Amino acid sequence: MTIQTSAMAMPDRSERMTPESRRAIFSASFGTFVEYYDFIVYGFLATILAGLFFPGDDPVTSLLITFGAYAVSYFVRPLGAMLISPIGDIYGRKALLLVVIALMTLPTAAIGLLPTYHQIGILAPILLTLCRVLQGLSAGAEYGGASALVVEYAPARQRGYYSGYLTLTISLAMAVGMGLGLFITKMTSAEVMQSWGWRVPFLLALPLGLIGLYIRLQLEETPVFQKVAQKAHDKKKTPLRTTVRRDWRAVLLGMSVGATHVITASILFLFVPTHLIRNLGYPPATAMSIALCGLLVWSLFMLPMAALTDRWGRKPVAWLGSLGLMALYYPVYLAFGVGPTASYIAIIVAAPFASMASASLGPMFAEMFKTDNRSTGINLGWQFSTLIFGGPAPMVAMWLIGRSGNMNAPALLAMFCICFTLFALCFIRETKGIDLGRM
Repeated sequence: MTIQTSAMAMPDRSERMTPESRRAIFSASFGTFVEYYDFIVYGFLATILAGLFFPGDDPVTSLLITFGAYAVSYFVRPLGAMLISPIGDIYGRKALLLVVIALMTLPTAAIGLLPTYHQIGILAPILLTLCRVLQGLSAGAEYGGASALVVEYAPARQRGYYSGYLTLTISLAMAVGMGLGLFITKMTSAEVMQSWGWRVPFLLALPLGLIGLYIRLQLEETPVFQKVAQKAHDKKKTPLRTTVRRDWRAVLLGMSVGATHVITASILFLFVPTHLIRNLGYPPATAMSIALCGLLVWSLFMLPMAALTDRWGRKPVAWLGSLGLMALYYPVYLAFGVGPTASYIAIIVAAPFASMASASLGPMFAEMFKTDNRSTGINLGWQFSTLIFGGPAPMVAMWLIGRSGNMNAPALLAMFCICFTLFALCFIRETKGIDLGRM
């Protein structure tokens, strides 16, 4: 383990963010927003893509195959963490962030240009799946690189708060994707969407990506990384091997402690529209509005909860958020069965606890690893957590409902996953204020 509370460094209270640091954090956050917008928008257009790229006699089968292409991107994310993340530990955080935003933007925009099955046949779904694979590789390396850059620029007493911007951009990207889906549902006809409207959200990735790429080109490498790189200039750096051999316990703990955030993003927000529409008979606009409301409240509380991690510590906030969600998940799903008003209230009450669980992860992950393998270590823990607890969650939730007939089964699944976070928190040491410059 690399968590060393004896290495605490408590800087002077007058320490403040420099303009350069603020630009760096804005750059990382904006790029992360673009990355996750690109990655998530596919899920909100899955029903349309099913008919265009995977046509068949059974629409349910077509939708499942479409979600299969969606799931593929989750399975390759750990591969992206292993293959691409070391760039950030060998050549610098800036180099990694430039690679991943280009790798995400190009295939996302390409999806918006792809011919459909009726135009080129079986090649269409093959190309779509290939684009999703490239997106997954990129997403597998984004968060760790951005998180390493943010915490290495932020003052030690405010690392939690500034790390919160990254988590905030993820929740905002989800909210924008959901809001876009709601807007499309209300403002366009089915004919327009089937013809060309579905391409617009994907093509928007190109200008967004170019802006993000330009902003990231202006970055300077973090002083923490520069210092470590100078000390280790004569060493052959192998961040992946270092992480596997030296920090495998930290990766396992990170993977487990991330379970609450990952399962909540899936089961409390992304899965909710499908559940409310298909299982409970809600109108699509109402179902998406409820999920969007939860996402907005989740986003609203993210920075205050992130600041709380600097005041109380990472672990107390993570404990409170996870335990709160453990207590609320089943009542929230019970409320979904009551009606829209109860659903709005329930998701609004639960969202601040989701913010607590999410906001504590950024600084906690970054402070568990040393500078020489911080990007790789963060991404391995984060992406394996996403693969295990996030990617399969909607399908498992639907299977549980179908098998048991219990509409609240997804809540039980989420509560089970939260147990992994609570268990991991018992073994993770508090890292607030730790010196990131240690080798």
